[in-house]
This record gives sequence, C-alpha cells and structure tokens, in this order.
Amino acid sequence: MTDLPPRPTSATVAAALARASDSEPFLADRPVGDCRGLQTIDLVSGWQLAIWWIDGRMGPLHRAIDPAGLEWIYGCARWPDWSAGPDAVVLDPVVHLLTDHQRQQLEARLRVAVCWPPAPMPRASVLPVLRLDEELLAS
Repeated sequence: MTDLPPRPTSATVAAALARASDSEPFLADRPVGDCRGLQTIDLVSGWQLAIWWIDGRMGPLHRAIDPAGLEWIYGCARWPDWSAGPDAVVLDPVVHLLTDHQRQQLEARLRVAVCWPPAPMPRASVLPVLRLDEELLAS
C-alpha cells in the first residue's frame, strides 16, 4: 500500500470557504450562468475552490487546493468522521461545516463573481507557413 499525499484538513478547507463567503476577494473562471457543472474560484490568499452548480443552485465542494498545492477532494472525508461506521456520510464542507448564513452569502457572492478576463485570441502569424516539400527543397 502506498502512502497518500497529505491533504488540507477539513477545518482549513472550511476556513477558506468561510473567508470566500465573507469578504476575501476572488476571481471565478466563469459566471454562474455559463456553468455547466463546476465553477472554480481563485482566492487572493492562494486557495482554489471548485464548486458544483446543480439545477441553478450551489452544490457540493468538488475540490480545494491550498496555497502549498495540497488538494482536498470530495469523498476523501466522512461526516461526522470515519469512526461513525455506516452512519458516516461523505463530507461536504459547504453543507456540513458552513452555517446557513455562510452558505447563503457564498452562493450570493458566486452568482455575481468577477471573472478572470478571457484569454487573448492567438494572432495570425505574419510569416508564411511553409509546406514540408518547400522546407526540404530549401535545404
């Protein structure tokens, strides 16, 4: 059995979500209206959070990457914990670790999130494109 890489704790993931719901600035990869599943936000603190949108409503946290590059992934923890046996469910920090007020604030902030600017369009080259046979003849 191989050792798994360390993961951010559920508490640190919850703290990042709480800051995102409160006042920490972030940029989203796309507006909620353009989301067909995941919306990823980059917090100024260095955290990256990917949150599912299901039927127009905020869903579970899919992935969280801390500033050191450690990754928390949906399914890696149980609520209330692993020792709860069959009563344990997959931990979703949005549902299990945020208050109702924090969830509402986070959803509201995500709905009006400022997004990263679109990538610039590649410019057409001003140099002629040589065909392979022209390249061989030139040498």
